[in-house]
Amino acid sequence: MSSRSISVLTALLGAALAVAAGLILTGALHEDGLADLADGLGARGDGPAKLAAMRDSHIGVFGTLSLILTILLHVVALAALALPGDVAAALIAAHAGSRALLPWVMQRFPQARSDGLAFMAGRPSQTTAFIALGLGAIALLVLTGPARAIVAAGAACLALLLARWRAACWAASPATCWGAIEVIARLAILLSLVATR
Repeated sequence: MSSRSISVLTALLGAALAVAAGLILTGALHEDGLADLADGLGARGDGPAKLAAMRDSHIGVFGTLSLILTILLHVVALAALALPGDVAAALIAAHAGSRALLPWVMQRFPQARSDGLAFMAGRPSQTTAFIALGLGAIALLVLTGPARAIVAAGAACLALLLARWRAACWAASPATCWGAIEVIARLAILLSLVATR
């Protein structure tokens, strides 16, 4: 095996371990929301049928595929960055940037239900939401530089389209939507950093 092949395998292994560590530390909370939303999108029927699929504790085909695809893309993106310093900066920036969006989403969109995780989490103030956005922007700026931070922030904001679409289609679980937004935004930031390296 050539040294280049070993280097690629080492990068993939390191990236896989980094992603696994993140999943363990967070309890895969946001990935659970992504899988639920994917199952809802893939379910046949109208709004109530889709909502029932999202509330079902069993994961379906679409949820499984969404997890496989997003985890695979996370690993490949981190492996492409290769250098440990770049990977560490990208991970911190992606996690900070994606989570910075959530207070704004929680504040902006009304609760669909009066029970569940979203209701218990409460609704942050507008000031709190803007502070979170500011901290996320600072993290991106410091860790990635001005030009890449702008691209990464723009990529992350694409995930907000999901919140608007969800609100327009059916009364889905807000917590599920939050989880999906975080994962998609995090992945979008990582991919943008790979594209601009």
